[in-house]
Amino acid sequence: MIDTRFRTAAAALVVAAGLVVSGCASTPTPAPTQTAEATPTAEPQTQAQQCAQLMTDVRGIAADVTRVGELLGTDVFGALALVGDISNRVGDLHLQITDPELIERIERIQAGWGAIVQDAQDSLGSGDVTAIERVSAALSDLGQQVTDLQQLCAGTP
Repeated sequence: MIDTRFRTAAAALVVAAGLVVSGCASTPTPAPTQTAEATPTAEPQTQAQQCAQLMTDVRGIAADVTRVGELLGTDVFGALALVGDISNRVGDLHLQITDPELIERIERIQAGWGAIVQDAQDSLGSGDVTAIERVSAALSDLGQQVTDLQQLCAGTP
């Protein structure tokens, strides 16, 4: 049990370090935002409405990704907790979405984030010191997927 918690915490540190190295956590942003709770409606939301909610969620996650890099130097445990929270929120992105195109893009982002965390855990277990470089590259790829999602949503009438 302790070994698993240690490996998860260490993996979070590798992910956080990768965020710093990749530049994903290099600019200051406002305090984190909470994801709005889903409001039940009688009619399904349009893609534009779903995009608006999704972009709110993504901006909140992006703000917290930046905070991981800031916290890493001052509050390691806070950074670890924040990485866990980010993982949960990335995993929940699809919960309010019904549009197939948005769901497909979200699933790719979720898979990318999951692969980053898994690679960090596996690398720590094997003593692989190149994990930070791989995490940085994977975060850049993931950032492009988020940018593509934002562009799709920006073009939604």
